[in-house]
Amino acid sequence: MVLARYNSEIQRRLSATVWEAGCTSWYRTADGRNTNNWPGFTTDYRRRTRFFDAGNYELQPAAEPTASAGRR
Repeated sequence: MVLARYNSEIQRRLSATVWEAGCTSWYRTADGRNTNNWPGFTTDYRRRTRFFDAGNYELQPAAEPTASAGRR
C-alpha cells in the first residue's frame, strides 16, 4: 500500500531530526507519534506531490449534499 510505505519512510526520516530529539511540539500525538508530513526540503516535497496518481487511491463519487450543507 502506497500510504503505508510513505508513512514508514517519513517516520524513518523523522527519526534523525530535531522533532525526535526529545522536544515537545504539536507535531507529536499523545502516544508520541510524530505527525510532521515532511522532514526534508520543500523542493523535494513539491517534486513528490506535484502530480496526482489516481492509481494509488480508491476513488469514490462525492456524497450528495445534505440539506444543511453550507449553512452556518
